[in-house]
Amino acid sequence: RFIYDAINKGARIIISDSIESFSQSKKAVFIKVKDCREILSEIAANFYGRPSEKIKVIGITGTNGKTTISYLLENILQKAGFDVGVIGTISYRFKNRLIPAINTTPGPLEIQSLLNSMLKEKLKYAVMEVSSHSLDQKRVLHVNFQSAIFTNLTAEHLDYHPNLENYFQAKAKLFKNLNKSACAIVNLDDKYAKELIKVTPANVLTYGIIHKDADVRAEELC
Repeated sequence: RFIYDAINKGARIIISDSIESFSQSKKAVFIKVKDCREILSEIAANFYGRPSEKIKVIGITGTNGKTTISYLLENILQKAGFDVGVIGTISYRFKNRLIPAINTTPGPLEIQSLLNSMLKEKLKYAVMEVSSHSLDQKRVLHVNFQSAIFTNLTAEHLDYHPNLENYFQAKAKLFKNLNKSACAIVNLDDKYAKELIKVTPANVLTYGIIHKDADVRAEELC
């Protein structure tokens, strides 16, 4: 709807998945792609120099507990002497900057810009809450996660996802895209844990309370 306005204001490259009706303009180059979201994630990562390859990014996903874990990790890393940034539901924050969060996980341009700013401040770690919406919409497609944490999966966000299986598959993308050298930290008490472990190429560390086979267990709970 606003392509010609953008061109008249100086846009010279238009990337679209349906450009036939605009391809007559001589002021801009038109590039047709299959998936604009995927391309935007890649362009954003390239534009900012792929900062997630130079800072350790920890992703947290699951229905419950993402924000709590992000604060715990932030505090643990700070106590260990590391500078850390957080991208989460409450805010995006690092050093003396505090940006109120609009979305749990922002868009790809904002993500790569934030990671780049963190890298410039010489931060070693970035903790990110990763929503199912962001995974489905490929916002974090070109973020290199050093580790990913799965908390649990319950019947929520079904206003967006058509069913629980679709919701799970969105979450699973985070673990499917991990590198072999990365670490997948999975709540073994959740019924979807075994499926996540099957699909991830990463090293797996499990935790839990009920499941006795978990690598890390809490006992003698008050």
